[in-house]
Amino acid sequence: NGIGMTVASMAGLRGANYKDMYQQGLLNKGDIMFFTPDKNPISAFFAFLDGGPISHMTIYEGNGWVSDFNENGHELVRIEKYFGRKGFILPVGQSEGAAVLAAANALGTTPQARFMPIPGLGHVCSTFCSASMRNAGVKPPQGVGPSTQFFNARLEGRIRE
Repeated sequence: NGIGMTVASMAGLRGANYKDMYQQGLLNKGDIMFFTPDKNPISAFFAFLDGGPISHMTIYEGNGWVSDFNENGHELVRIEKYFGRKGFILPVGQSEGAAVLAAANALGTTPQARFMPIPGLGHVCSTFCSASMRNAGVKPPQGVGPSTQFFNARLEGRIRE
């Protein structure tokens, strides 16, 4: 792990621009969105901590809305927030996607829906996404951080590239 692994991983993984994915209709309700770091140093720091190329995860709500989990907790944001970012999609499926969204929105209203990188006291983006999937009966990728979950889902052939 470390910065060398992060740089090497990023060099080998290009990802697609989320603006293009959205405009081409490639996002479906409940899909998990993995993001490569943007120019924000905090974004790169999160990828560095996890030892990989992914710094953030969200859930696509549909109609241009994203179920995001960040330092503010759970919130719905417009996808345009991510138009300059590249990344990958973990397709969930139509019926499963509705269940994942319902679980995310239910989890987002609980006391545990606060940003806290300490297990059991709150969530970070990756644990929020995986808990939403698990609560919906959908198998989440193994791992804690976004890069770890991405690589495990990719090894299982679940990532759309």
